[in-house]
Order: sequence, then C-alpha cells, then structure tokens
Amino acid sequence: MFRAQIIGNLGADAHVEQNNGRPFVSFSVAHNDRFTKDDGTVKETMQWISCAMNGDGGKLLEHLKKGRLVYVEGRATTRVFSSEKERRMVAGVNISVDHLELIGSQTDVVPGRLFDRDGVMHATQKSYWINEAEAKAILGKNKQTVLYSQSGQPFTLSEPCWVAPQADEPQPKEQEPEIF
Repeated sequence: MFRAQIIGNLGADAHVEQNNGRPFVSFSVAHNDRFTKDDGTVKETMQWISCAMNGDGGKLLEHLKKGRLVYVEGRATTRVFSSEKERRMVAGVNISVDHLELIGSQTDVVPGRLFDRDGVMHATQKSYWINEAEAKAILGKNKQTVLYSQSGQPFTLSEPCWVAPQADEPQPKEQEPEIF
C-alpha cells in the first residue's frame, strides 16, 4: 500500500463532485520545498497534490477555502497527464483522503516552544500538539498540566496531547484542531 502525508495550503476552495452517483469532496494542496543549490542560490519548488474525500463534506466544506493550511493523510496513487501549460507530459500524485486536519488558524494560538514548571522546553507540533510519548511523560498520572510560553502566558496540556491557551485567556473562534 502506498500512503502519503502532506501539510500544505489549499489552492482553491474545495467543491463536491459526483462519481457513479456518489459524492466526494475534491481539492488540491500545494506542497512547497526550498533548498540551497551548490552555487548558493535558493531554489523553491511547488508540487500540487490532488485530493479526494468520500462524502459531501458536511460542515467541513465551509472550512476548506483557498489558502487554508491542512494536514492530509491517505492512500496515494500516481498519474501521468498532458499539461497544456507546460506543453508536455507530467506526473502527479492523487491522495484518497483518510484523515484531514485543519491546522491553518492554529499558528497564532500556541507558540512552537513551551516550558514546564522546571524550565524544560517542549516543542509543539502543528502548533497545538505535543509528541504523545513526551506528553505522557509530562502529564504522568495527571489528566492535564500547565505549560508556559517564553512571555509567561499559561497553556493547558491535556490528554491525549492537546495544547490550548488557558480558559481564562481570550481565545480565537477556532481553538482546537478539527479532525475529520
């Protein structure tokens, strides 16, 4: 089985299509890579990944708008097609989505580094989650604990590994990732 994981921005609003009378949500995700060549120049490449998710999307569709940062996981297939723009045959990747997380609005909510009461730094991943093994070590037998930003702002780490601003702090409308 060929599986893929990608974090990237939606290239356009997602839309519902039909295949044999069954609805599915279709969208594309841009994946950017940046590297430095031997001569010191920085090269940036972008690859578009076509994604399809079974169903009509329900409430999710309203969140899948152009520019939204998402994490997508699923079964991958490759395809070869003729590109009018490039006037040649090109290869592409399709993902049949099994797992989707909306992560774009979280980057301003939780910093990438938080500190426990002993001053030990812990990295947050995707700006709202701490590695499961690390979270279990921090939590011990507790259901939740408090971590702090460099400026001293408190954040709650709770099972299974979610990090969020303390309840008494002003919070944006979307405070936890939506997992579908």
